[in-house]
Amino acid sequence: MPRKCGTCSACCRWPSVAEIDKPAREPCRFLGKQGWRCTIYAERPEACSAYHCTWIRGMGSAHDNRDRPDSCGVLIDRRSTQFGVVLVAKSLTPGAAMSAKGQRAIERTTRDEGMPCLVINDDEQIIAAAGPPDFMQEVVRKGPELGNQKDWITNIVAMAQEGRVYPGLDHGG
Repeated sequence: MPRKCGTCSACCRWPSVAEIDKPAREPCRFLGKQGWRCTIYAERPEACSAYHCTWIRGMGSAHDNRDRPDSCGVLIDRRSTQFGVVLVAKSLTPGAAMSAKGQRAIERTTRDEGMPCLVINDDEQIIAAAGPPDFMQEVVRKGPELGNQKDWITNIVAMAQEGRVYPGLDHGG
């Protein structure tokens, strides 16, 4: 059964949308009065109609919608970088990604997607990473050696391409 956004409007709050001049981390001006439901849904921009968070695509738990972004406080999506595709988790409220509920949602999603996840703050800085045990051991081992954000992303994507991150692993969630 396909998942439905319901009252979740996380994707109408976090990402920027150039077509409607919407800045990142601000609610879209086209949200309904109740804070959800797009008032221009039929005519919404391509960036909006093409976007699907990992939860709506079937990742994470559908049980009681507990991993839906508005329930767990974390919006998780795929991001194409110059180094490849990675999962990115963003807190919808301060500290949500580091809460027990947020961490469980991230762990379930990394397991289901079969790739690591970078947890970023409002300044787009990586503050944590999640993934299979062998991946996390590598992050802990190499983390202090890495000097900047690009090194982190390069390392994570390289590990995924080496087959060290794949579906079916126990991610500790």
